Amino acid sequence: MKHYLRSWHFEQRHKAFGLPFIGAALSLVLLASPAHAVLPPNVEQARELASVTEAVGKRFPGQPIKSITRQTFDSYDVLVGTCRLKAEIVTLPTPRGMVGPRQYTVRLSRPKCTGTEQ
Repeated sequence: MKHYLRSWHFEQRHKAFGLPFIGAALSLVLLASPAHAVLPPNVEQARELASVTEAVGKRFPGQPIKSITRQTFDSYDVLVGTCRLKAEIVTLPTPRGMVGPRQYTVRLSRPKCTGTEQ
């Protein structure tokens, strides 16, 4: 036994034995760090569309929204009555350590109206 403890085989076996523990410790550290909970794209788009609809409804009460078209990642083209405007999703800064869906607000551009109706 005394000779086995000093042998090359013993050293190699114990060097390889420590690698799984290092990997497990590294995995625990990575899993313990905060993560951002991202919603699926279709759910996030539905939230954005509901927010745009609500913001336009507050700006133009009583007028029907004819169409909302997504232009780019955070931009929508909205047709309300005889007016057309852009709705932009503006991401708000998140507090450190906060997880969950993206926090944002809707910014509406100045409407371009073609008739007497606004």
